[in-house]
Amino acid sequence: MRLATTVGNSLSIIGSSIVIFLYFMFCRPSVANNTLSTRLIIWNSFYDLVFAAAQIWQINLTSSAAPWQCQAAMGIWISFGIGTSMFTGIIALSLHITFFCHRSSKSLSMAIKRVDRFEKPLVITPIILSLILGGLPYIRMAYGFNESGQNCWFKGAGTVENITWQFSVFFGPLAVILIYCTIIFILVVIQIQRLVSKLPFGTNKKAINSSRRLLLFPLIFVAISACNFAVEIDNFVTGQTNIVLLYLNVVSLSLQGFFNSLVFLVWNGTLRGSLGYICRAISTCKFESLHDPDSIYSPEKSTAMANPLKSRAQV
Repeated sequence: MRLATTVGNSLSIIGSSIVIFLYFMFCRPSVANNTLSTRLIIWNSFYDLVFAAAQIWQINLTSSAAPWQCQAAMGIWISFGIGTSMFTGIIALSLHITFFCHRSSKSLSMAIKRVDRFEKPLVITPIILSLILGGLPYIRMAYGFNESGQNCWFKGAGTVENITWQFSVFFGPLAVILIYCTIIFILVVIQIQRLVSKLPFGTNKKAINSSRRLLLFPLIFVAISACNFAVEIDNFVTGQTNIVLLYLNVVSLSLQGFFNSLVFLVWNGTLRGSLGYICRAISTCKFESLHDPDSIYSPEKSTAMANPLKSRAQV
């Protein structure tokens, strides 16, 4: 179990590091060329990276380690675990605001630009809340090893205090974000289908395609969190731990950052398009906006990159 978790988290660290590296090394210094969704994904990648590193630290601690190591690892694990979940929820919220504003906007592209007004509260809120939730257990020194000394988690496994801390600072907020992301995912998919049926052609179609791909981030979170809660519910109902569900949960949780980085790097759905995008970013020193209608991630330009001869023939 430790080996699988370490390998999965290592892949998440590598994937998140590549995303952050590409953003800061090959972007224009001015962030004005990037949309809010781009910056939210970069924040999410940063939290994925630290969360994965904290998981490796936490799962490899033994009772011989100093108590402060377990407390520090758990504080970082909870803060950045909830933080990456919150930023995924914020991505879903940005889609919610986008499609709500679309009713009063002339186009979906204009509605997307309106969301940028809310950038500061959308970024600051998850940072502050995640730090508060991760720091609250320090008041009662609730982090520590269990009675067997094998797991670094909350002290007093099975006690009321232990369960209260778990649900107040981790599972409770996680459940709220999970429910919200699930609802928004369903509503936005329905809204996108309505817009596609009403507007088969036009500029909105490119923005809709970008929004549809952006939905993959909440989808990954929902799938991984569902595995997490499936383990807890099965354990509560049967009184036993399902090894298959537990293993699936541990592996999927450790790979969350890796999956998110794949969505970002292979945004247009093809490896060739991703490599072409990276090459273009390196050669032009420009990291194009994820919601830019003229982005290379649009279906038309992705096809042109994958089939240059066919594109020339059409011209």
